[in-house]
Order: sequence, then structure tokens, then C-alpha cells
Amino acid sequence: METLLSLSGILGAICCVAMYAAVSVGKISAEKPAFFIVNGVGAVLVLVGAAQEFDLGDAGTIGQELIWAAISLAGAARAWWRQGGSEKLRVWRERMTASLIVTPMG
Repeated sequence: METLLSLSGILGAICCVAMYAAVSVGKISAEKPAFFIVNGVGAVLVLVGAAQEFDLGDAGTIGQELIWAAISLAGAARAWWRQGGSEKLRVWRERMTASLIVTPMG
């Protein structure tokens, strides 16, 4: 289990660095929700890896990754909203409401 937790931290770091590199070389836009989602997942994985044998030296890493995850969540929401998220949400709500309406058997 310890190895799996360590690997999660490594995978998380790869996610964060890969997204930064992809934006830097123009392979992905920092305006896309995927950029923020992968960064957020990476931050959570690093948190899992750092928390496995927590000591005071891990406090900086954990603080940084909590902030990184929060920024990623806010950025993903903002990017999703800019790409028509409110309209998608409205359509989803209409579909959910329509599927809940029961027609009488006749």
C-alpha cells in the first residue's frame, strides 16, 4: 500500500508538470477546463502521496497542493462557465425536469 501511495504522488506531480508544459508549448489552452481538471487531480494525488507518512516537513507541500487544488477548481468552473456552462446547465435541468414528469396512463 505504501508503494501505491508513493506512486500516486509521483503521478500527481507528472499531471501538474505535464499540463504546465503543454500550455507552455501551446499544445493545450489554459482556458480549457481540462487544464484545470488535470491540475486539480494532480494536486489531490500529490496530497495523497504526501499524507502517507506525514511529518512537519510535509506541511509546505500539503499547503501548496491545497491551494493548487482550490485554484484549479475555481479555474475549471470559470472556464466551463465561459464555454457555455450556464446554457448546458439550463438544458440539463430542463431534461431532468421533463424526465420526472409522469404522464397519466390512459
